[in-house]
Amino acid sequence: MTSYKSQQDKNQTNVVRVNKFLIKLGLDEDGAIVYTTLLSYGPLTVLNLSRKANIPRTMVYRIVDELVRKGLLEEIVDENTKLYSSVEPDGLTPLVNQRLDEAKQLANNFPQVKNLLLQQVHGKSPDTKVAFYKGKTGIKQMVYNVLSAKTEVVGYTFEVLESITGNVFAKRFYEEFVRKNLKMRDVYSDVYLKSANSVNAAINNPLTPENWHRQVESRYLPDKDLFVNVQMDIYNDVISYYSWHEGEVFGVEIKNRKVADFQRQIFEMVWEKAKPEGR
Repeated sequence: MTSYKSQQDKNQTNVVRVNKFLIKLGLDEDGAIVYTTLLSYGPLTVLNLSRKANIPRTMVYRIVDELVRKGLLEEIVDENTKLYSSVEPDGLTPLVNQRLDEAKQLANNFPQVKNLLLQQVHGKSPDTKVAFYKGKTGIKQMVYNVLSAKTEVVGYTFEVLESITGNVFAKRFYEEFVRKNLKMRDVYSDVYLKSANSVNAAINNPLTPENWHRQVESRYLPDKDLFVNVQMDIYNDVISYYSWHEGEVFGVEIKNRKVADFQRQIFEMVWEKAKPEGR
């Protein structure tokens, strides 16, 4: 008697554990019950599924439609009778991967969101903030942050932007930069020219809008004078460092007025030494 009850308790614990996992994948409680019921009994009609799962038939129609869309149920038509069947447990893998991707995005975006929340808590922006970003998603967030510039953006260009963000994001950034009528000056060296294949390609990027070069001025320094091997943007009170070299992709944002002003002074000295494009 004790052994039977112990087995019952174990089975119930397993059911609860499975249902909690399915709910974390995005199913509601009834959806989890429908999926596991079909997994246990095999193909069933809506009527029989309603009886086995103890869920009203009107609700079962909605649930099976949703689970079919998620790829967790299959429809089977057998002599004018429609049956539903659960996919094998491996069919849950896409939902697990989706949750993993969402978790990575949350981790990448958390530093910036944390800083925004701290501003609300303290009622003002701290004098100094440092945020660390990792991966391509983090780099894209840092690039997007440049669009918040209230003053001219200056800095150093490592490679063409699309080499790390892809063409779609880069084109959208270029267009938004022009739409906001922002201004930029940047210095690049031979690494950038190699990524763009030629000076002409660097100057006439097909992804940039027509007005891009009215708002952006670039100058060149050879590697022997300045080896630009990281991306750096200076705007407002922010200095952004980006690096995507040999598989190591990360970035750091530092918000500090004195540091930003100091880096601007260095940039102006480099700018005077650099050559305008086409010379």
